[in-house]
Amino acid sequence: MTVSTISYGSYLLQKAIRGRSNIMLSAIVGGAYSSTLTTVVLAKRGRTSSRRHLFAGATLAACGMMYLRLLALLAIFNRSLFHQLGIPFLALAIVGIAGGWAWSLRKEEAEGDATVEETPKNPLELSAALLFGLLFVVMLIGTHYALIYLGKTGFYTLAALMGVTDVDPFILSLTQSAGTAMPVTMAGAAIAIAACSNNVVKGFYARAFCNKGTGSESMALLILFALLGLVALAW
Repeated sequence: MTVSTISYGSYLLQKAIRGRSNIMLSAIVGGAYSSTLTTVVLAKRGRTSSRRHLFAGATLAACGMMYLRLLALLAIFNRSLFHQLGIPFLALAIVGIAGGWAWSLRKEEAEGDATVEETPKNPLELSAALLFGLLFVVMLIGTHYALIYLGKTGFYTLAALMGVTDVDPFILSLTQSAGTAMPVTMAGAAIAIAACSNNVVKGFYARAFCNKGTGSESMALLILFALLGLVALAW
Protein backbone atom coordinates (compact mmCIF):
# COMPACT_ATOMS: atom_id res chain seq x y z
CA MET A 1 0.00 0.00 0.00
CA THR A 2 2.85 2.38 0.88
CA VAL A 3 4.61 1.73 -2.41
CA SER A 4 1.39 2.30 -4.35
CA THR A 5 0.77 5.55 -2.48
CA ILE A 6 4.24 6.89 -3.33
CA SER A 7 3.81 5.82 -6.94
CA TYR A 8 0.32 7.29 -7.16
CA GLY A 9 1.50 10.71 -5.98
CA SER A 10 4.11 10.75 -8.74
CA TYR A 11 1.54 9.40 -11.21
CA LEU A 12 -0.80 12.33 -10.50
CA LEU A 13 2.04 14.83 -10.91
CA GLN A 14 3.06 13.20 -14.18
CA LYS A 15 -0.50 13.46 -15.49
CA ALA A 16 -0.59 17.12 -14.46
CA ILE A 17 2.48 18.01 -16.52
CA ARG A 18 1.50 15.87 -19.51
CA GLY A 19 1.79 17.73 -22.77
CA ARG A 20 4.31 20.27 -21.50
CA SER A 21 7.67 20.55 -23.19
CA ASN A 22 9.80 20.23 -20.04
CA ILE A 23 11.42 16.84 -20.61
CA MET A 24 13.59 17.10 -17.50
CA LEU A 25 10.64 17.80 -15.20
CA SER A 26 8.77 14.86 -16.71
CA ALA A 27 11.81 12.62 -16.22
CA ILE A 28 12.29 13.58 -12.57
CA VAL A 29 8.62 13.11 -11.70
CA GLY A 30 8.46 9.91 -13.74
CA GLY A 31 11.60 8.59 -12.04
CA ALA A 32 9.85 8.81 -8.69
CA TYR A 33 7.05 6.68 -10.14
CA SER A 34 9.11 4.18 -12.14
CA SER A 35 12.54 4.94 -13.56
CA THR A 36 12.32 1.85 -15.78
CA LEU A 37 9.06 2.93 -17.42
CA THR A 38 10.32 6.49 -17.71
CA THR A 39 13.49 5.27 -19.44
CA VAL A 40 11.43 3.37 -22.01
CA VAL A 41 9.08 6.31 -22.60
CA LEU A 42 11.99 8.74 -23.05
CA ALA A 43 13.76 6.32 -25.39
CA LYS A 44 10.68 5.94 -27.59
CA ARG A 45 10.12 9.70 -27.70
CA GLY A 46 13.80 10.42 -28.33
CA ARG A 47 13.85 8.05 -31.31
CA THR A 48 12.58 10.80 -33.61
CA SER A 49 14.34 13.71 -31.91
CA SER A 50 17.77 15.15 -32.67
CA ARG A 51 18.21 16.39 -29.08
CA ARG A 52 20.22 13.43 -27.84
CA HIS A 53 21.90 15.24 -24.92
CA LEU A 54 18.51 16.32 -23.59
CA PHE A 55 17.03 12.83 -23.66
CA ALA A 56 20.19 11.10 -22.39
CA GLY A 57 20.46 13.60 -19.53
CA ALA A 58 16.78 13.25 -18.68
CA THR A 59 17.14 9.47 -18.57
CA LEU A 60 20.06 9.76 -16.16
CA ALA A 61 18.07 12.15 -13.95
CA ALA A 62 15.13 9.72 -13.86
CA CYS A 63 17.46 6.96 -12.68
CA GLY A 64 18.88 9.29 -10.04
CA MET A 65 15.35 9.75 -8.70
CA MET A 66 15.18 5.98 -8.20
CA TYR A 67 17.61 6.31 -5.28
CA LEU A 68 15.41 8.88 -3.55
CA ARG A 69 12.45 6.55 -4.01
CA LEU A 70 14.40 3.65 -2.49
CA LEU A 71 15.49 5.81 0.44
CA ALA A 72 11.85 6.70 1.13
CA LEU A 73 10.93 3.00 1.22
CA LEU A 74 13.87 2.14 3.49
CA ALA A 75 13.00 4.99 5.87
CA ILE A 76 9.49 3.59 6.21
CA PHE A 77 10.24 -0.14 6.44
CA ASN A 78 13.74 -0.55 7.91
CA ARG A 79 15.55 2.31 9.60
CA SER A 80 18.77 0.31 9.97
CA LEU A 81 19.02 -0.10 6.20
CA PHE A 82 18.12 3.56 5.78
CA HIS A 83 21.00 4.61 8.04
CA GLN A 84 23.40 2.29 6.23
CA LEU A 85 22.51 3.38 2.69
CA GLY A 86 21.28 6.91 3.37
CA ILE A 87 24.47 8.84 2.59
CA PRO A 88 25.64 6.88 -0.49
CA PHE A 89 22.14 6.70 -1.99
CA LEU A 90 21.56 10.41 -1.39
CA ALA A 91 24.90 11.15 -3.05
CA LEU A 92 23.96 8.96 -6.02
CA ALA A 93 20.60 10.72 -6.33
CA ILE A 94 22.32 14.11 -6.41
CA VAL A 95 24.90 12.93 -8.95
CA GLY A 96 22.21 11.40 -11.17
CA ILE A 97 19.80 14.34 -11.08
CA ALA A 98 22.38 17.14 -11.18
CA GLY A 99 24.55 15.28 -13.67
CA GLY A 100 21.59 14.55 -15.91
CA TRP A 101 20.47 18.15 -15.74
CA ALA A 102 23.96 19.42 -16.63
CA TRP A 103 24.26 16.90 -19.47
CA SER A 104 20.92 18.00 -20.92
CA LEU A 105 22.20 21.59 -21.14
CA ARG A 106 25.03 20.66 -23.49
CA LYS A 107 24.83 22.33 -26.88
CA GLU A 108 22.93 20.24 -29.39
CA GLU A 109 23.71 19.93 -33.08
CA ALA A 110 20.05 20.65 -33.77
CA GLU A 111 17.46 22.23 -31.52
CA GLY A 112 13.75 21.56 -31.47
CA ASP A 113 10.81 21.14 -29.15
CA ALA A 114 10.45 17.85 -27.32
CA THR A 115 7.53 16.48 -25.37
CA VAL A 116 6.64 13.33 -23.51
CA GLU A 117 3.02 12.38 -24.11
CA GLU A 118 2.79 8.82 -22.83
CA THR A 119 1.17 8.47 -19.40
CA PRO A 120 2.01 5.54 -17.09
CA LYS A 121 -0.52 3.05 -15.85
CA ASN A 122 -2.33 3.95 -12.65
CA PRO A 123 -0.44 2.07 -9.87
CA LEU A 124 -3.61 1.79 -7.79
CA GLU A 125 -5.44 -0.23 -10.43
CA LEU A 126 -6.40 -3.62 -9.01
CA SER A 127 -4.32 -5.63 -11.50
CA ALA A 128 -1.18 -3.59 -10.75
CA ALA A 129 -1.66 -3.88 -6.99
CA LEU A 130 -2.29 -7.64 -7.16
CA LEU A 131 0.78 -8.19 -9.34
CA PHE A 132 2.96 -6.23 -6.95
CA GLY A 133 1.59 -8.17 -3.98
CA LEU A 134 2.26 -11.47 -5.72
CA LEU A 135 5.80 -10.44 -6.62
CA PHE A 136 6.45 -9.36 -3.04
CA VAL A 137 5.36 -12.75 -1.65
CA VAL A 138 7.46 -14.59 -4.24
CA MET A 139 10.51 -12.43 -3.44
CA LEU A 140 10.03 -12.92 0.29
CA ILE A 141 9.99 -16.70 -0.10
CA GLY A 142 12.78 -16.66 -2.69
CA THR A 143 15.01 -14.55 -0.45
CA HIS A 144 14.48 -16.95 2.46
CA TYR A 145 15.51 -20.02 0.47
CA ALA A 146 18.34 -18.21 -1.30
CA LEU A 147 19.91 -17.49 2.07
CA ILE A 148 19.62 -21.16 3.06
CA TYR A 149 20.77 -22.87 -0.13
CA LEU A 150 22.82 -20.39 -2.17
CA GLY A 151 25.13 -18.79 0.37
CA LYS A 152 26.40 -15.22 0.21
CA THR A 153 27.77 -15.38 -3.35
CA GLY A 154 24.63 -16.99 -4.71
CA PHE A 155 22.48 -14.48 -2.86
CA TYR A 156 24.34 -11.53 -4.38
CA THR A 157 23.98 -13.15 -7.79
CA LEU A 158 20.24 -13.34 -7.18
CA ALA A 159 20.26 -9.64 -6.28
CA ALA A 160 21.96 -8.83 -9.59
CA LEU A 161 19.39 -10.89 -11.49
CA MET A 162 16.55 -9.08 -9.70
CA GLY A 163 17.73 -5.87 -11.33
CA VAL A 164 16.26 -7.14 -14.59
CA THR A 165 12.76 -6.79 -13.12
CA ASP A 166 11.01 -4.28 -10.86
CA VAL A 167 13.39 -4.02 -7.88
CA ASP A 168 10.76 -2.79 -5.39
CA PRO A 169 9.36 -6.23 -4.39
CA PHE A 170 12.86 -7.65 -3.90
CA ILE A 171 14.02 -4.66 -1.85
CA LEU A 172 10.89 -4.70 0.30
CA SER A 173 11.46 -8.40 0.99
CA LEU A 174 14.95 -7.51 2.21
CA THR A 175 13.58 -4.87 4.57
CA GLN A 176 11.62 -7.66 6.27
CA SER A 177 14.68 -9.92 6.58
CA ALA A 178 17.46 -7.46 7.40
CA GLY A 179 18.46 -7.59 11.04
CA THR A 180 16.66 -10.90 11.62
CA ALA A 181 17.21 -13.57 8.95
CA MET A 182 20.30 -11.81 7.56
CA PRO A 183 22.79 -9.13 8.64
CA VAL A 184 21.85 -5.55 7.77
CA THR A 185 25.15 -5.11 5.91
CA MET A 186 24.40 -8.09 3.69
CA ALA A 187 20.91 -6.82 2.88
CA GLY A 188 22.29 -3.35 2.15
CA ALA A 189 24.88 -4.78 -0.25
CA ALA A 190 22.16 -6.77 -2.04
CA ILE A 191 20.02 -3.64 -2.44
CA ALA A 192 22.96 -1.71 -3.88
CA ILE A 193 23.73 -4.55 -6.32
CA ALA A 194 20.09 -4.80 -7.45
CA ALA A 195 19.91 -1.03 -8.04
CA CYS A 196 23.14 -1.05 -10.06
CA SER A 197 21.97 -4.02 -12.11
CA ASN A 198 18.69 -2.26 -12.77
CA ASN A 199 20.52 0.80 -14.10
CA VAL A 200 22.53 -1.38 -16.50
CA VAL A 201 19.33 -3.02 -17.74
CA LYS A 202 17.72 0.39 -18.27
CA GLY A 203 20.76 1.36 -20.31
CA PHE A 204 20.06 -1.54 -22.66
CA TYR A 205 16.38 -0.56 -22.78
CA ALA A 206 17.38 2.95 -23.81
CA ARG A 207 19.64 1.58 -26.54
CA ALA A 208 16.96 -0.83 -27.80
CA PHE A 209 14.04 1.61 -27.96
CA CYS A 210 15.83 4.77 -29.10
CA ASN A 211 17.87 5.76 -32.14
CA LYS A 212 21.52 4.75 -32.24
CA GLY A 213 23.04 8.07 -31.19
CA THR A 214 20.74 8.92 -28.28
CA GLY A 215 20.37 5.30 -27.20
CA SER A 216 24.12 4.70 -27.09
CA GLU A 217 24.68 7.93 -25.18
CA SER A 218 21.99 7.05 -22.63
CA MET A 219 23.37 3.52 -22.23
CA ALA A 220 26.91 4.80 -21.65
CA LEU A 221 25.72 7.26 -19.00
CA LEU A 222 23.66 4.60 -17.19
CA ILE A 223 26.47 2.03 -17.19
CA LEU A 224 28.87 4.61 -15.74
CA PHE A 225 26.19 5.53 -13.19
CA ALA A 226 25.78 1.85 -12.28
CA LEU A 227 29.53 1.48 -11.75
CA LEU A 228 29.49 4.56 -9.54
CA GLY A 229 26.65 2.96 -7.58
CA LEU A 230 28.94 0.13 -6.53
CA VAL A 231 30.67 2.53 -4.13
CA ALA A 232 27.70 1.94 -1.84
CA LEU A 233 29.08 -1.58 -1.31
CA ALA A 234 32.18 -0.16 0.29
CA TRP A 235 30.28 2.19 2.59
